[in-house]
Amino acid sequence: MADRTTIGRLPLLTFLAVCLVESAAKQRILAAELTRVANSTLALPLEPHQYTTVAAFPGLSFDSPTAVVSAPGDTNRLFVVERSGRIQVITNLNNPNVSLFLDISGHVSPRGEGGLLGLAFHPRHAANRYFFVFYTLETTSAAGTGFHDRLARFEISPDNPNLAVPDSEVPLITQFDEADNHNGGDIHFGPDEYLYVSLGDEGGGGGEFGNTQRIDKDFFSGILRIDVDQRAGSLPSNPHPASSANYAVPADNPFVGATSFNGTPNSGPSVCVIPGGFPSIRSPATSTVATSARIAARRLI
Repeated sequence: MADRTTIGRLPLLTFLAVCLVESAAKQRILAAELTRVANSTLALPLEPHQYTTVAAFPGLSFDSPTAVVSAPGDTNRLFVVERSGRIQVITNLNNPNVSLFLDISGHVSPRGEGGLLGLAFHPRHAANRYFFVFYTLETTSAAGTGFHDRLARFEISPDNPNLAVPDSEVPLITQFDEADNHNGGDIHFGPDEYLYVSLGDEGGGGGEFGNTQRIDKDFFSGILRIDVDQRAGSLPSNPHPASSANYAVPADNPFVGATSFNGTPNSGPSVCVIPGGFPSIRSPATSTVATSARIAARRLI
């Protein structure tokens, strides 16, 4: 005797099958109506190239690298960022040698997706000796005690360009983070010499902290554009527990002067260039700043 459940499903299965056949037939008709245009510019090989990975520096090894960075104007050095809190410098790329540039592993918390995540040299580092890092740590701020994301400035030794000064740290942003994933942390200077900082949505699961598509909350889920030189005409940083007086806000940042957000009063200079939206800025591990980055960002929002 046939199962009643099976008998009850037969009409539904038949209906679905008919719908699929009809849909496929319509797709074939539409495909037949399309005019195929000859491609005269894009040349592809009949067989795809076979790519293989090759060790860039045989004999050298690194511990959980998160970024490889070159300093502006430097063609014979590379800096390798290690998640644990160290930065190694490779000198003489034709006959490479590696040495320790900076070690802040005593301050860095690598739990979850955290660690030392980003490095950017100031465009005029040869003169001011500044470079910037993004890392996670356990500390206490006005927002709470525990896991934090930090953007900080360090200095290069005046006596040795391949060595940083560990106790020269100047924190710019130290933001309390309720989860240890989706931290972001990639940082780049744009051609405008402003620093662009990518930040995740604070992590957790399912956007539980509600940080996307917001300009009136924390600095999560967006790309920040800040003036680390505090030029004339830039604005003071936002009055926020994560902020400091060690950077300024470019006066032409998007949302500067906004008095409300979604009907709610909002005040303070905006550091945000691209707020998290669709696609959501959840965990920007890497990013690229192009010449037209600011223009493109304004068009996106």
